[in-house]
Amino acid sequence: MTVLIPALNPDEHLIALISQLQGMDVLIVDDGSDAAHQPIFDAARALGATVLVHSQNKGKGAAMKTGFAYLLEKGQEGTGVVCADADGQHTPQDITRVAAAIGAQPQMVLGTRSFSLGKGTPFKSWLGNRTVSLAFLLSCGKWLPDTQTGLRGFPISLLPFLLSVPGDRFEYEMNQLLAARPNGIGYRCVPIETLYFEKNAASHYHVWRDSLRILNSFLRFGVASLVCTGVDYGLVFGLKALLGGLFLPIVVARTTSAILNFFLNRRLVFAQTQGSLVRQALGYFPLAATIMGLNYLMVLGLTHAGLGLFPAKLITDILLFIVSFMVQRLVIFRRRPAHTL
Repeated sequence: MTVLIPALNPDEHLIALISQLQGMDVLIVDDGSDAAHQPIFDAARALGATVLVHSQNKGKGAAMKTGFAYLLEKGQEGTGVVCADADGQHTPQDITRVAAAIGAQPQMVLGTRSFSLGKGTPFKSWLGNRTVSLAFLLSCGKWLPDTQTGLRGFPISLLPFLLSVPGDRFEYEMNQLLAARPNGIGYRCVPIETLYFEKNAASHYHVWRDSLRILNSFLRFGVASLVCTGVDYGLVFGLKALLGGLFLPIVVARTTSAILNFFLNRRLVFAQTQGSLVRQALGYFPLAATIMGLNYLMVLGLTHAGLGLFPAKLITDILLFIVSFMVQRLVIFRRRPAHTL
């Protein structure tokens, strides 16, 4: 088992961690640290660690990839790699726990912290993790309680996949999570201790940036829905003025907006134009009909329960919007594995 530690200007926490890791190979990537911190790396080498060097800072993601490429070249079959931070926030016990959870199956093991306000968790960390976890759930259909953990374990078989994930800096770890599910890779959460130094002042956490990256397709889905709603309304009023009556304008408007929405979702929202058009259509249009029927039944039920029409309609539309998005993303326009394990 190898512990991979990307490090930029580390302090004595790194040496303390290495000295406590028993029976594990330690691989450190010096990501462009300055001359004043070289004695730390010399001490790490003296403790038996392998140190790879970037002549200039390339970012945490690039450092992790350097370590993955090194391990792949060594051909360590049947073993795994645990990625840990150099700042002392991951204990040897937790690293060992994550390492023990790595198996042969294609899944990443996530060292998961507990976030509870009032129990030592800085508000910034609590808000950030809960916001991004919710965004991840809405977009990917999976609740991960700690999307920003730096303590992760991987079987060696995942190294080619990890090297294919885009990103060279802190976005790389989020990109790992986003790329895993479409490639048939699962997640396993292992509880670990939650440690913060100086109220996590050194955190490189970007709540809104990470949330927007995760919810990118969710936001496009909303824009496509608004466009199609505008087309629907425009056709209803336009055709009614031209043809009179209401039945034909509604049928033509709903049919046209549904077809437009299907192609917008297929091409611009979920980017699944390579999949079978017929299969996707056979999934989409029954879903659209079901959503329409559920909309009526839910509004009827809520109003009969005493809720006003406006709040009943608002609640119904929000819930069915989320349901429709998740069914389309996870079933109808589901991404096929792009990477062969």
